[in-house]
Amino acid sequence: MHAMDRQEDALFLGLTWHEVMPSPEEAKAALNRFSMKFSRRFPGGSYVWKLEPQERGFPHFHLFVYGVPWVDPQKLSELWHECTDEASEQHRKSGVDVEWVRDDGKVQAYLAEYFDKMGKFQFGNEEESWDWPGRFWGVCMRENLPYAEWADWQKHLEVREAISLIEDLLDSWDVDIPDGVVPPTLMIDTRGDPANRLDSLLDRLSELVG
Repeated sequence: MHAMDRQEDALFLGLTWHEVMPSPEEAKAALNRFSMKFSRRFPGGSYVWKLEPQERGFPHFHLFVYGVPWVDPQKLSELWHECTDEASEQHRKSGVDVEWVRDDGKVQAYLAEYFDKMGKFQFGNEEESWDWPGRFWGVCMRENLPYAEWADWQKHLEVREAISLIEDLLDSWDVDIPDGVVPPTLMIDTRGDPANRLDSLLDRLSELVG
């Protein structure tokens, strides 16, 4: 998510079940069917998905969709309804929530952190619950994702500050170097706006050097 172009508009979808509690295999199969329909209807689109339980234990998928103009939620609900075993008219009309996202990157940053939170999820109820749902997230049509260009950013540090930061990073990355030898420079590649990533490194630096 952090690698996406922060200026790209996107849709935030929620795919739900109303009455039918699917198994992990059934839930993933429904998402696969939706992905195939989605790719045919929106050949230039793509999305990142995340699986999580609702409070009542039913699974639902959150999708962050790129390359697709605003779509009537009713049409998406009908599309999703065809991919599930739901039979209710309510699900056909309101099985999908749609939000239009226009942001300078705050939403992507939030979702990157949100998608990374796994936690201990409980799907189903005490009588019938999932032992393990498999993958919690994935990508559809990865080749269409709007990756940002690599950005250049420079920060000049004092020698002792640079040495402390480089030593700490090499240690956290479990890189073995001879005692007393510290590389004179360190290059960190990042996509899009690198400020958040590099600011976090500088915060670590301030902790190291006091």
